[in-house]
Amino acid sequence: MQTPDLHHRVDALLGLAERYLPTVVESDGSFADWNVVAPAFVALCTRTLEAAFQLPPPRHRVSAEIITRSLVDYAITFAWLAAPEDDETRSDRLRRFERDEWLSRERADKRYTTHLPKRAELYRDLIAAGKMPSGLLSDASRAHLETLKSQDGPKGMPPLIDRAIEADTVWTTEIPSLRTQPLANVYASLYASLSFATHASATVVDRLVVGDPPQLLVGFAEPLGDSQGPYGIACSLTAIVLIIASLRLGWPPLEDVYSAATGAGPPSGHVTIRRAMGSADDRDAPSAPDDTDPTPG
Repeated sequence: MQTPDLHHRVDALLGLAERYLPTVVESDGSFADWNVVAPAFVALCTRTLEAAFQLPPPRHRVSAEIITRSLVDYAITFAWLAAPEDDETRSDRLRRFERDEWLSRERADKRYTTHLPKRAELYRDLIAAGKMPSGLLSDASRAHLETLKSQDGPKGMPPLIDRAIEADTVWTTEIPSLRTQPLANVYASLYASLSFATHASATVVDRLVVGDPPQLLVGFAEPLGDSQGPYGIACSLTAIVLIIASLRLGWPPLEDVYSAATGAGPPSGHVTIRRAMGSADDRDAPSAPDDTDPTPG
């Protein structure tokens, strides 16, 4: 189970972010607008952290791992977008960010429209009857995609590991803690490993099995020690996001981020993580076979 100190850190980080978000910005509505994208990513990261801590172990550990993997994606992408200080390079990355989703949608649409009707007569009949979509892109989306493709410029973002590496070239020189825990290592140790929890796998089944053969308790997650699970790294990664926001956006003040990261900041007044990390699941936990105690220590 998480330590009280960790709860204080999360509560302080959330409270600090809530001083600046939501915010009103001037924009032309483009998703390549840094004034929109930057605070949106900060909000995504802090709210994903909050969500992870609303999913206490052991019962909700897998769910917390799943959304923490998304937090890693958000944080690395934000760090990659924020790394350049010159407008030209950042604008290039923002255009790649905007186009990336549309290219992914196009690939998914091609897979659906090309392969699905060939797989079974049932699908062809349902599509013909209008009971299944004939494609995954609306006419408006298809037209927007064609407009983007007709314009000169970058096609999409590099893979997440490459975003992490490119971000590290900047942030490991500006943020001391990243020199020993670079974003590429966060990708390797967290994003890649949590893929098995996010997708159907033997690993995610194992998350819900306790005990040793010939008797196993299935459907209950194994208890965690204080250093296990995604909670601590999710908190530290969100602190890094707020440090980057401070350095590139001018908020929150850097000293406030470091204070909140140690749990010294004031509670948010909006979310009380210490209460949210309830113990009802632990009290109601069944007994595991072979005298394994499922109650967290």
